[in-house]
Amino acid sequence: MGNLLKPKKLSKGDKVALVNPTGKIPLKFLNQVDNSFSYLIKEGYKPEKFLVDYGASQEQRAYMFNLAVRNSVKALFPVGDSKGGKDILNFIDYKELSKQKPIFAGFSSLSSLLAMINYKADLLVFYGPHLVFLNDNASFKENRYTTASFWNILTGNSYNRGLGSSLSKMIFRSGNNPLILKNIHYYMPNLDQEIKFEGYESGQIEGKILASSLEGLIELSEFEYSFKNKIIIIDSVEIGFDETIGGIKIILSRSDIGNASAIIIASLKSRPDKNNSLDLSELYDESKRKNFISTLRKMFKENTPILYGFPSGHGRYKLTIPLGLGALLDLKTGDLSLSESVFDT
Repeated sequence: MGNLLKPKKLSKGDKVALVNPTGKIPLKFLNQVDNSFSYLIKEGYKPEKFLVDYGASQEQRAYMFNLAVRNSVKALFPVGDSKGGKDILNFIDYKELSKQKPIFAGFSSLSSLLAMINYKADLLVFYGPHLVFLNDNASFKENRYTTASFWNILTGNSYNRGLGSSLSKMIFRSGNNPLILKNIHYYMPNLDQEIKFEGYESGQIEGKILASSLEGLIELSEFEYSFKNKIIIIDSVEIGFDETIGGIKIILSRSDIGNASAIIIASLKSRPDKNNSLDLSELYDESKRKNFISTLRKMFKENTPILYGFPSGHGRYKLTIPLGLGALLDLKTGDLSLSESVFDT
């Protein structure tokens, strides 16, 4: 692959697209499409819809996604269900993505699509929240830290109002300068009782950033994709320690993830808001968490650091993370210092 291509930062007045590459928009999110559309207008952008109907074929879903790219939109924002991105990986126009270089931001199981675009188009993409959770009328609205992180990195402007001084120190502004992605769970250990940071006494390691859900990594391992020399940030929801170990064993058996620079289990989360949520009280248990981390460290080479706790994915506090950039990982804090700017100047 060639040199990493970068999008231009988002500016007011830019044309942007709502896309649903999975083709699925659950009933509970149907009104969130229009809410997200209105939210983008309020933020000063010119949104267009490139959406397919529920049940659209792989080819139809990929065609509409590719059409949005060909229409020279500056950013692609997914709406709807995140599961199903892997079905269209072989239908994406990666050459057009390399040519147009749009911002593409998404997370959860869409991470397999994000990672493959980063790999095959040599294009920097972003692992971050969807607009259905950011707009003013979201049924489950992200907090100000997460929202500020999203817009700060995509625009290079400050959205830190109302955060307070402690959280503001944990947020970055992108511009064209290298960034430090601060690990809020190290600096504010009581922020989330389910996510307690576990690192090392000292040390640093280099690699290229890959952030993904565990499910997305399992999907990726079915394709030609190399995890070598990557700092891999993993999250999931409604999954416990044993199931996480089982998923990583699958990836180890299929891929070269054993040659990763480092593994960060960012966030394993329960869903107490759901009536049928699993009992994942183990996530609060320090001894079980430490045993889980010890087990993972034994599964990888001795020189592969395994850390726990980072603001990414399904946690309530999450940074929007650029995929594909080189970074230096501080093994004591979990901070990631990016080696270059995020955007094309």
